[in-house]
Parts: sequence; C-alpha cells; structure tokens
Amino acid sequence: MGNMTKIRNIKNLVSGEIDIALRRRAFEILRELSIYNQGKVLDAGCGWGYYLDLIVRFKKIFKKNRLRLVGLDNDRESIEIAKTRLKGEKVKIVYGDITDLPFPSNNFDVVILSEVLEHIDDDLKALEEIRRVLKNGGKLILTVPNKSYPFLWDPLNWILEHFFSKHIKNGFWSGIWANHLRLYGREDITLIIKKAGFKIEQVECITNWCLPFNVNLLYGGKFPTSWSNSFLKKLRKKRKSFWLKLVFFVINAVDSMNDLSLFLSRNGGVSIFVSAIK
Repeated sequence: MGNMTKIRNIKNLVSGEIDIALRRRAFEILRELSIYNQGKVLDAGCGWGYYLDLIVRFKKIFKKNRLRLVGLDNDRESIEIAKTRLKGEKVKIVYGDITDLPFPSNNFDVVILSEVLEHIDDDLKALEEIRRVLKNGGKLILTVPNKSYPFLWDPLNWILEHFFSKHIKNGFWSGIWANHLRLYGREDITLIIKKAGFKIEQVECITNWCLPFNVNLLYGGKFPTSWSNSFLKKLRKKRKSFWLKLVFFVINAVDSMNDLSLFLSRNGGVSIFVSAIK
C-alpha cells in the first residue's frame, strides 16, 4: 500500500468524527501505528475505548491483526463502557493507575497517552512509569492540550486568560480546561518527556483551525455518558440526512484549512502531538 493511499484510508477512517481536534489527533496516532505490523499496544487512559475501537477497525483495513491491544483506565464506569463497546474483539481492558502500572517492565512496543497527562498530579512519574513498561526502542505516542490554543476553540477561556489572567476550570463552560490540572506549551512537554528519559522523535502543534466546541456538551458533561456515547456512535455511521450532510460539509471545510501550511502557526493549535522513543 502506497503512502498516499495509506494516508487517504486513515483519513476516511476518522472522517466520521465531528470534533475536528479529536479527528486530527486520531489521524496522527493511526499514522504512527501504521508502521507496525505486529507488537503490543497499550492505550493508557483509554476511557470509553474510542482509540481502541478505532484501532480495531484500523487493523481490519490495514490487515494488521498481529497488533495486540490493551486498554487501561482508573475509572470503572469508563472501563465497563469500553468493554461493552469492544465486546467480541480481542482487546484486554484493565483497571489501573498510570503512575503505578500493573504490567511488567519492557512489556509494550507502543504506548498511547492521548489527552491524559494533563489530568495527572505527578505527570513526570506517569511518564517514567510508561517508559518502564515500554520495550527498549518502544514508542510513546502522546497528545496534550496546547496552552496556545486558537481563539475559535474556546472563545470564553481565551478572552478570560488573555485579558483577565483567569479561566473556567470545571463545569459546562470549562472548554479546553475541562477537569485539567494544566495545559502545555511545546517547550513544556518537550522538557518533561526528555526528563523522563525519552528521545524525542517529533513534536507538532496540530489543529489551528477548528469550530467552537465545548467538549462537555457531547462528551459527558451535560448528558449521561451512555447517551452521548450512543449519539456520537450514530453520527459516525453513514450520514444520509440533509442536515447531517450540511454539518459535515462545514466541519470538513474548516478542517481542510489545517492541511494548508500557509495558515498554520508553529506553536498554536488545540493539541500538541509527540512521538518519542525509549
């Protein structure tokens, strides 16, 4: 499979995601995974199993059935949702703490840590623990929220931070700060990953262009988790109605701006994507 075909197939796989920032993170994660034909992958902080479900579909399309998947989370409700979502698939999901992983050393080829580190009190300890369970030469694929996020992603907090040195950290209007202890800049995340003993391969700020989207609306804040999870799953299936076609037309038009380097900022974006080697 040629590189352009591979990229096109990955884009098609994530095209049903309405959240442009999540779509972009998923694309980068799958592109990194696409070089592996086998190995053991840990999604640390797997939540409802979004990435695990995506990787299962990715495996089937790319014929990478020798990838073994493990998910870990410290929220039992999320684990049960993930287990239901992945019922019948060869995915192991366990309860555990990222700062004290219940796995032997040198156990995984890849660890995915997406939008998790910002929730953890001791982020350095978490990274050191992940390094412990990675094999020598194993890869960390990480994303964190960017403190240089674009105005359109979270207008309210952007204004509060830039003009009043404040932000809304919890609740419906928390936006990019939703239950986060910190946001990271490019230098911040690079420094701590190196301090944990990793060798940086790539650091990139992604998703400069986006639509205002309060993650708490559909991802568990206002509506029950089971409802929002079911609703999003339906949205990601075939989109035949006129209104959904219109919604996705707008989303895709905005997202296409992220492919035009002329309009991108080196340090700005919703998320920071990092790949690093043990």
